[in-house]
Amino acid sequence: MNKRKVTIKDVAKMAGVSPSTVSRAIYDSAPLKQETKDRIFYAMAKLNYYPNAAARSLVQKKTMSLGVILPNDEGDLFLNPFFIHALRGLSVYAQSCHYFILYAFSKDQNQELEYIKELYRSRRVDGFVMLTVREKDDCIDYMQSQSIPFVVIGHPIPDDKMLWVDNDNFQAMYKLTNWMIDRGYRDFVFLGGP
Repeated sequence: MNKRKVTIKDVAKMAGVSPSTVSRAIYDSAPLKQETKDRIFYAMAKLNYYPNAAARSLVQKKTMSLGVILPNDEGDLFLNPFFIHALRGLSVYAQSCHYFILYAFSKDQNQELEYIKELYRSRRVDGFVMLTVREKDDCIDYMQSQSIPFVVIGHPIPDDKMLWVDNDNFQAMYKLTNWMIDRGYRDFVFLGGP
């Protein structure tokens, strides 16, 4: 038995409103009386209706997805606590803004660039978060030349033509050192990564 898919028109009919009013209630894009919203959400629950994300992205011209290309040339990212925390923070914040993260692994910079081109051209993502940046980075050059939105984690040089986010390593080490001194520690060893 082939059951017909419930549409926004079915919800509108049951709630006694127009399809555009249903859309405004779902996406909270215009003020509506609470009574109207209640009728719409009741109809949605009764009909087991869920908005179609693909249709919504076509109308809004947004995918509500961000691309993150995980570079394999950085070693095993999942053993590096920095990347684990960065990915977790990125995912949690993106979800709070109703965005999803699309992750892809690349074996080298050429494959990374191909993924960026394909994901953006096919409208699977609205932009990218770059976990690494290199000198003479073809990916950055391409995204800038195509006006693709992106942000870099880490401090790129030069930084005048791109958005970037970084932590203040100097301030973090300063606070940690003072914390240890305040507790009576006097002998220190620093073990740094590459």
